Amino acid sequence: MTQLCVEQEERLNSLAKTVSGAAAYLGGVDECLSDGCQTARQVLSHLVFWHREYVSIAETLVEGRRPVLRKETYAELHAIAAYEFENTTMADMAYLLLEYQTKLNQVLRRLPDWNIMYPVKYGGRLKSVADRLLVIESHINRHLKRLQRAERRGEGWYRVYFPDR
Repeated sequence: MTQLCVEQEERLNSLAKTVSGAAAYLGGVDECLSDGCQTARQVLSHLVFWHREYVSIAETLVEGRRPVLRKETYAELHAIAAYEFENTTMADMAYLLLEYQTKLNQVLRRLPDWNIMYPVKYGGRLKSVADRLLVIESHINRHLKRLQRAERRGEGWYRVYFPDR
């Protein structure tokens, strides 16, 4: 196991806290809650899907291999995630998200060089490991804020802004 610097520990701890909060919220919220773009079920399924991808990619980086990256569009990948987890309960998906976060944390602790590029999708922007973790955390937080705002505003707000859904 590689000795991490303070900044790396902080990034891992911050992401773990965010994932834990997301799992707690999404594991208990109505799966049909919608922010106008995605339901809570769709959000959680794609967060689990992506976290599994992050673990897989990190494992290949630790092994010194080049990761095989997905070439589909984000919309296609999110549809794949929704289909893959359509029969999985919200609570079970929340548990999977936590499990993948634990694995990601363990794998990244074995990574000797956090300055290497950590890609997540073919043709996507390259980021260092530390910067990638910030992007992942920001992505999760954006989804949570949108769903929580929709939950606060209620169904009436949703019907006014999205009458055709």
